[in-house]
Amino acid sequence: MAKAGIVWQETISRGAAIALMHIFTSVAEALRELVDNAIDYRWGQALVIEVTEDKRRHMVVVESHGGRGMDAEGIQVWLNWGEGEVHDSSHIGRWHQGGKAACGFLGRHVRLWAKRKGSDDVWFLQDEDWGTRRDPKNFGVPQPLPKDQYPPTMRELPTDQGHVRIEVTKLVKEKRWNLEILRRDLSSTYRCLLQDGDVQIRINGQDVSPLDIPLSTATERVRIEVKLPGARSASGWAGRMKRDVFTAPVKAGLRLVHNGRLIKQNEWFEYNYEGKGALNSLIGELHMRGFTPVPNKTDFVDRGDKVWEELTESVLTQIAPLISELRRSGEVAGATKEEKERAREVADELEKAFAFPDEVPEAGISAGKNGGTAEPGPGGRKRPEPRPERAPIQNPRGPNRNPRQPRTSPPQDAVGSIARLLEKVTGGNRRPPLRIRSWDSAERSAWTTEGAQRWLDINKSYHLYTSLGGAKPYLAETAILELCKSPEGEAMSAAQYIDGVNLMLLRWAQVAGQADKN
Repeated sequence: MAKAGIVWQETISRGAAIALMHIFTSVAEALRELVDNAIDYRWGQALVIEVTEDKRRHMVVVESHGGRGMDAEGIQVWLNWGEGEVHDSSHIGRWHQGGKAACGFLGRHVRLWAKRKGSDDVWFLQDEDWGTRRDPKNFGVPQPLPKDQYPPTMRELPTDQGHVRIEVTKLVKEKRWNLEILRRDLSSTYRCLLQDGDVQIRINGQDVSPLDIPLSTATERVRIEVKLPGARSASGWAGRMKRDVFTAPVKAGLRLVHNGRLIKQNEWFEYNYEGKGALNSLIGELHMRGFTPVPNKTDFVDRGDKVWEELTESVLTQIAPLISELRRSGEVAGATKEEKERAREVADELEKAFAFPDEVPEAGISAGKNGGTAEPGPGGRKRPEPRPERAPIQNPRGPNRNPRQPRTSPPQDAVGSIARLLEKVTGGNRRPPLRIRSWDSAERSAWTTEGAQRWLDINKSYHLYTSLGGAKPYLAETAILELCKSPEGEAMSAAQYIDGVNLMLLRWAQVAGQADKN
């Protein structure tokens, strides 16, 4: 039965709408808008959001289960660009255009199914030219969708929960779709909501975990509490981050959070931290109350006003002891000339070891007896000899239900993976950017960034470094342990990791042994 008194009429200049569709800088940024919409109307309920990419059908689906949902009136509000219900301070969005614009950024054809909490009716809207149409469209009088036309995920939904499904097809081909980057982005953006269990997000059926921010136990967290005029306030914490995280890098500085959603990271409130290497380990979260995000949710419209100036002064005053402690730790026990020289030698040797992606260098292998296979020399190893074929041993007790699995072989492309990592970090070469530094003794090594330079820092305060005197084998092993970690987004078993480390250590030992002979 048609909904009396309602006509789905889009209201906006389509030129303005298409312009809004181009405010995004990435697929991840656009998809966050669709997630934000669902979160804003969850009404205190647990919310499950599914993001599904179907490459074969050139389609992405964002589906939210729980919260208020939408009915015919709600879809009419959704069609009114820049207008709609008044957002309150508990919402993430404020401008009534982000989700619609995101659909147009991602693709051309949009289909929307929606059910409101407290109703069993499902409503359907589609537009094959959403991302390109130049004129407003009259979609006619809405009617509930017949039950035999419900999508599978919307059959047998409980009455007391809302549900919205948005499909975008005819995706814009030049947009880059990297689901691992998207997973990392959502993990960081919604870290607080995911941690608290208020929202669950899945990408292609796999849960998104909240971003892990590992903190050093050597430094106590600092509490931040700021009360400001106009019912505005900020509260949170700051601490020292363990910096040995490369596969999921975390930018230093304060993370400004609004209603559980990250708005701005790498915030220093005008403190000049550039060039201060130790401050790259400062991290914190600040929950902003009473502030308003800009339309694309990358900053706050309040920045620069008098209240923001009060916020800046108060935050810097409260974290000043932490900043002083970090700066002192960065100034302690700098690397000696001899330590710097050893690091340079190891970096040179590793670069040579990584130059042979398909074969092990022959340095350090001496001829075997009777001209046979090689015997292991300094840093070398004996070449494997083929074993004669054997008849399989029969198990007198019957078939083995749990046969022993063969040991995992070293990864064939271990060197290639390291080479690609180094080329990405250094901008084109395979020489590891090793550096000897000193910080709290809980970490062996860490990737750090200063300006455009990425460093693999080896901690001279770490107990093994002290015990072994910073010897070259220790430096090489420390670097290799970092470089052999799985590339971003790729799975790696413990056995594969150990085999890769062993292979790289062998290569370095062969190169280093040959260098010692020369």
